[in-house]
Amino acid sequence: MNIPKKICLFAVAALVLTGCATSRGVIDLSISEFPNPTSSQAVKIMAVADKRVFEIRPKKPSIPSLQNDEINDPKITRRAVARKRNGYVAALGDILSPGGQTVEQLTRAALVNALRDSGYRVVAAGEPGYDTASPVSAEIQHF
Repeated sequence: MNIPKKICLFAVAALVLTGCATSRGVIDLSISEFPNPTSSQAVKIMAVADKRVFEIRPKKPSIPSLQNDEINDPKITRRAVARKRNGYVAALGDILSPGGQTVEQLTRAALVNALRDSGYRVVAAGEPGYDTASPVSAEIQHF
């Protein structure tokens, strides 16, 4: 069977332009900063700890995993945001935040916004009221 060259070129172009679901993707999750209330109860964020446990081939899709055997590399796991899956729930490629942006940083920014939106004044070290502010800590179990 002789396939016309135009069809072959179209098929190759379509494959190149659509990408591959099994590859690693990067997504920038920027979080806008809410205004800090001026006169309300002060809180200080002491720590945000990423306590996720990654597995190479988890039995359930809700367990954090990575495409490659990088589950012990904090440079990768600290940036791991999601895992691509097909219609049969089979794991495909990974989705990471850009270099220099970690899940801990994203969670801290979201926590600051949630506290501010709830009426709390979030203070950082060196700001007035830091010493007397109520301490807040968070652990990331799932993201």
